[in-house]
Amino acid sequence: MMAIYFILFLFALVHGKSQGHEESHQRRSQSSLSSYSELCGMQTPGTLIVDGGKYDRSFEDSTSQAIWNSIPSSRVDNAKMVLIPGAESEMKDEERESYTELWTEEIGFSNFHILHPEAHDSDDTGVGDATEADAPEFVEPLLDADAVFVRGGRQWRLIDAYKYTRTNEALWGVLERGGVIAGTSAGATSQGFVMPRGDPSGSSQLMADREWHQYGFGYLPNVAFDVHVDARDRWEDLYDVIREDTSQLGIGIAEKTAIVVQGHYFQVVGYEGEREDEDALDESDDLVSAVAVYDCADGRESCNEDDSPYLELVPGQWYDLCAKRVVSGPDTPPPSAPRIYQLPYDFTTDYRLAAPSFRCSGRHCRWLSSAIDLFENLKEEPNIILRWTSLIQSNGDMETDEDFLEVSYRVSNQPDFTDGTTLWTTLFSRVEGDVEGIQSLRDVITIANPEYFRYLQLRLEAETTQEEGESYQVRELQIEQIPYSPPTPSSTNE
Repeated sequence: MMAIYFILFLFALVHGKSQGHEESHQRRSQSSLSSYSELCGMQTPGTLIVDGGKYDRSFEDSTSQAIWNSIPSSRVDNAKMVLIPGAESEMKDEERESYTELWTEEIGFSNFHILHPEAHDSDDTGVGDATEADAPEFVEPLLDADAVFVRGGRQWRLIDAYKYTRTNEALWGVLERGGVIAGTSAGATSQGFVMPRGDPSGSSQLMADREWHQYGFGYLPNVAFDVHVDARDRWEDLYDVIREDTSQLGIGIAEKTAIVVQGHYFQVVGYEGEREDEDALDESDDLVSAVAVYDCADGRESCNEDDSPYLELVPGQWYDLCAKRVVSGPDTPPPSAPRIYQLPYDFTTDYRLAAPSFRCSGRHCRWLSSAIDLFENLKEEPNIILRWTSLIQSNGDMETDEDFLEVSYRVSNQPDFTDGTTLWTTLFSRVEGDVEGIQSLRDVITIANPEYFRYLQLRLEAETTQEEGESYQVRELQIEQIPYSPPTPSSTNE
């Protein structure tokens, strides 16, 4: 059974100009986007390190050095590292000991924590771990982490367990406060927007059958990563990925090679020259540290090696993700704060969504929008009226009260919503067992705002009991300002 719900809310926000920090807030706000494809480079102050595989767990490894060198100098003496091993089905004791020794004794992190769900099945990370990953106590080690390392394995396990949970939010928090997220192999591929080889059936299938497994965490927008491109002869595979959406940039990374991304630039790190392949049959199989960049901006028909040959970069070279060209080095610094959106707002352009739509199936899901600046383009009016529209689709029977979808919001005078002065207010709540059919809802909500809150944040929460067979999908969600019409005084007879 399929039901499509078109929901139209109008809510009035009584406001005034916020006092203090206004100039700095305006500098951080950025104009609205017409599409997600306009995003390029990191939207946060943090550093992303994407490793092509065969990470050897030593300080001499270029990825290890890149992680340590990306820690702010003010944090080096008390730096904290969190390891997420969930891309693999299990983590053996000797591997835990090896990583602990590496990050604490060899590299120098004073705090080290392994973050791995244990309540459901410690040997099989997946959808069943999402509940634990959404628990506030589980994510505590991430709240003050300076760096996170995500181990290799299968990227679909990471998406099933962590996407749209508090763990996902806390990982965004690491980047938004200037920290480092690094990953190798599957832990690297999952960092992009489009996510190749995410099908649970095996990595030989380039794109997953389910949309849920086609998209990663989106820490770097409009990019698809592939790894092991040298050892597994994948040099041309990314053409088949980005041909479906030529606004995407493909980045293929060889083993023992990584890119370090800050702002809209990345630099290649790795071994210079040829290096020996331990599994090679002869000297002709020696490997070279390299990164291939695939750009099919000229269209689908020319998205092949002959018409759009990939650009090969070697260690030391820089690449501008926005200009899409090799550069000598960065000309502009990375963002000093996370991106803040203005009105009109469209959630499909929000870098935190990391997919064309919000989709939830077989578990609990929770997504928070970026901060939306309500005053950036404010007109001199006594009230601001916002129209909120959303297109919601449900699939499957979902006849129990455990299946639900809720949309809520909160307001704050701080773009990080840390002042704790307001709670979440529900805009729309639906329990599948209580409602059937197609519904069009309209409502008017007035938000009492005596403190003149400036920023608004949306939250989507959903849950279905059956994976694949039942799902909620929020396909559209927009907020726009509409003209304010003051009330007309009623006439009286004398």
